[in-house]
Amino acid sequence: MHSLVFAYVVVLCLSACCFGNDEREQLIEAIESSVKLPDGAWSLDHYERYYTSRNGVIEAAFILHVEGHQEGVLEECKNIDDAPFPCPIAGGELRLVDAGQSTWVDDANDLPVLSDGGCDQVSIMYDPDRSKFLRIGCNAGP
Repeated sequence: MHSLVFAYVVVLCLSACCFGNDEREQLIEAIESSVKLPDGAWSLDHYERYYTSRNGVIEAAFILHVEGHQEGVLEECKNIDDAPFPCPIAGGELRLVDAGQSTWVDDANDLPVLSDGGCDQVSIMYDPDRSKFLRIGCNAGP
């Protein structure tokens, strides 16, 4: 049943040339239900999960949610003049999700990344045209 639903989502996405909110949610659900995280990674519920689309390929960054992470990001945002993702906009809240949650990032350049960290970040590339994972891997270590 999942493959039928997923195929329907892919057809909808391709015919619209973009991903609407419902299609994004269904695509995220399909990816998360079929992804096999690499050796050394935590279970899916330990990660903040961010998705975007770049040139028809779904890219995802799973960031390990650790104590104080969001507070540290908020502190860094205070030193930045504009409000790049995930900094708050006009006094709003930090645009990060909690462990076990997923969200779509509209601008692919705003996908969160760690410079190293091993399996503190898992990076994924998924081709919805072929229903195939192109990359599932932990970041390199320091």
